[in-house]
Formats: sequence, structure tokens, C-alpha cells
Amino acid sequence: MSTASYLPKSPKQKRSKKRYENILDAAEKIILEKGIKNLSFKNIAFKAKMQRPSLYKLFPNTLSILHALKDRHFNKIIATYERNTLDSKNMSKEWHINLFIDVISIYLNQNKVTASVIFSLREIPLASEIENNSNTLLDLLLFDFLEKDQSKNKNDKILITAHICLSILALGYRQEKHISARYIAEAKKAAISYINTP
Repeated sequence: MSTASYLPKSPKQKRSKKRYENILDAAEKIILEKGIKNLSFKNIAFKAKMQRPSLYKLFPNTLSILHALKDRHFNKIIATYERNTLDSKNMSKEWHINLFIDVISIYLNQNKVTASVIFSLREIPLASEIENNSNTLLDLLLFDFLEKDQSKNKNDKILITAHICLSILALGYRQEKHISARYIAEAKKAAISYINTP
């Protein structure tokens, strides 16, 4: 499946933008109330109080809605992380890893929809492309800041470190339906241990 087949259409007019946000709000409510497997155009149209053809004008399929939800929340995660790293020039890579894990964990625990979209995509047929894209975005977020650190870590080592963080957080979420302090501590310990290996 090509990436273009699940990209939403960007609304240009004010009315279309409002409809776009209304559809995403309805999708979030369905995910929270019934789970990601019950996300369908029929359910979204009913919840958003609109006709199904109106949905198709902006979203080619339910995968495009998941993609839009991921973008909606990722922008907030990135903004939060960047706000907290404005004065971090002399901070260590360990500090960045700890902050990265804290920001993601707190945000996902407060936004169950985002956690469901990121960590439950494997339950949706054909959603692996969005899951890979989600992991890559978070990997690159940490990579961007660790790369600025003057350490001599290789690029692939930084990306693997980011992936270690996400894998442990995902495991915790799937087992407990939230990311507990135990998994946050394990993610930090594993990531810092790995990045400091020669």
C-alpha cells in the first residue's frame, strides 16, 4: 500500500477545516469508547452527525483518519519536547533520553487516543505503514537532539536507542493500558545503558 493511499486531503476553506476537525473528534470518541477496531466510516458519520460522503471528501479511508490523528498529536508531543529543550545546550545525552521518555509517557498517559493510535495499529490490517511512520517520527525527534550533543555516537546507535525507548513503553502500554513508572524506569535504564556502550 502506498503512502498516498492513506493521506487525508488537506482542507482549505474554513468550513472544510471545521468538518475535518469534527471528524477527528468523532474518531477519537469512538476509539475511547469502543476501541480502535470499531473505527468505521459508518460509526464516525453517526458520531459526527454527518453523511458518509462528506467524510470521503476529506479522508479516502479509515487509515487516513488514523494518520491524521497521529499527526494531530505528534505535533503536540514535538512542541512539548522542544519547549523543554530550549535551554538544553549543555545537557547530557542521558538528560535528553530521560526527558524524551518522560514527555512521551506523560503525554500518552493523558491522551489515551494517541496511545491507542501509536500502540494498537498492529490490530488494524494494512496499518503497518502508519505504525512504522509513527516510530520513525519519534526516533527522529530524539535523534535530532542527541545528534547535537558532542558525543561520538553513530547515527544508527542513536536511532536504535530511540527505538529501545519506544519498544519498552509500547510493551508497558499493551500490558497495563498505561505506561507505569516501572516501564518508564526500564526504558530509561535500557536506553542509557545501550547508548553508553562502546
